Amino acid sequence: MGVFYQLAVRKGCPQQKALKCLSALPESVDKNIFEMTSVEKKAAGIESLPSSLWEAVLELEKDEFIKNVLGEHLCGHYIRAKKEEWVQYSRHVSAWELEQYLYRI
Repeated sequence: MGVFYQLAVRKGCPQQKALKCLSALPESVDKNIFEMTSVEKKAAGIESLPSSLWEAVLELEKDEFIKNVLGEHLCGHYIRAKKEEWVQYSRHVSAWELEQYLYRI
């Protein structure tokens, strides 16, 4: 129950009413979500996860629950480290990129 409790709190439910808020969570989906349109996903209450480290860090910056759990100091250091990791990653040219783009010119 701990995970569901945390989810309810993260969705904005007050801690004292977290169990009651769990009933407000979306129903389960019994079909392949990768075949659903964005309209169908939205209607079912399905949100997408960040598609990159950069997007995940931006979401983390907005997450007050995690900031409260980790503390501002640790969370700030972690965010700065992950931003630097993204910068280093985005500067790296992979063998695949060289093959795809450089040698075809």
